[in-house]
Amino acid sequence: MRLRIGAMVLGFIGAIGGYTLGILALTMGVMFKELGELFEFETEGLATISMAFLPLTLMGVIGAAISLAKPRAAGVLMLLSAIFMLVAGIILVAEGMGSFSIEQFGIAGGPLLFSSILLFIAGILAIIARKEES
Repeated sequence: MRLRIGAMVLGFIGAIGGYTLGILALTMGVMFKELGELFEFETEGLATISMAFLPLTLMGVIGAAISLAKPRAAGVLMLLSAIFMLVAGIILVAEGMGSFSIEQFGIAGGPLLFSSILLFIAGILAIIARKEES
């Protein structure tokens, strides 16, 4: 039971943190797009890729919410959310290499990586909790 509660807490922290930072990355994307038009540099993909984090964090929140009742399903949801967030973060870095500096990515990308790590750990805890009770 303690592992399920730990998975739920870590899942909520990771998902809500990811959601907040996804909104920050989206805001930065819109802001940099406007600045890019003004100063003539390319920032097309930042806002688009940042929007991918919003449904992924929702998937993490759902996984955290059901971790007490269905730990295996919750673990799979949180693991998928973490892996897809990591992939979206890598795409965000690759997109940003040509259009904006790595410091700008670090504002949103670093904490999003931390959120995906928390969701990954929560997913593993939920799956382990299921195996311990069987």
